[in-house]
Amino acid sequence: QNPEDTHELLLFDSLSAQESKKVEPEPLQYVDQEDKIKMVYKLVPFGGNYLYSLLIMNQSDDPITELKIRIIIPEFFRLCRSTPPTVTIDFLKSDDDGNNEEYEEKQVQMEFELLNSNTQKQINLYISPLKLETKGKIRSFITFVNNAGFIRAIDTDSINIELDPFSIERKIIPQSEIKKLIKL
Repeated sequence: QNPEDTHELLLFDSLSAQESKKVEPEPLQYVDQEDKIKMVYKLVPFGGNYLYSLLIMNQSDDPITELKIRIIIPEFFRLCRSTPPTVTIDFLKSDDDGNNEEYEEKQVQMEFELLNSNTQKQINLYISPLKLETKGKIRSFITFVNNAGFIRAIDTDSINIELDPFSIERKIIPQSEIKKLIKL
């Protein structure tokens, strides 16, 4: 052979290669899903209403099944719309810790058969206040069956809601400003 043809090439004397080890996947019962199921939630104003958004993320490599979601909202909110639209609403009576008074809450429930691995599910509730000068809390709970067949539950922290009355303050506008407004 010509030495110029083999320039910067590696030559192997034998074609024997080492056998690579195959990595066996861990059995499902040893994979912990508990820290890989997460919930992100927020309550934001949306026009004259509020949007409560709940994002459920399955960051594990295995699906979860029989997913049940419960969102408890105060009775002074009315559910206007939800995505997904398949919800049921129950009324609950709860005790107030400080005053020993009973108050009503609404429980929004929905169920899903399966949440695949490395996917997420978003739930949006559009709620409008029926009264002002009221206080309440919004809480969320989910239960699911993990890959080992155990039922697990996760809850969120409560979002405290206090609706204060609003007031419109009058302001006197000078005549020079009124002319500008009329031209618009």
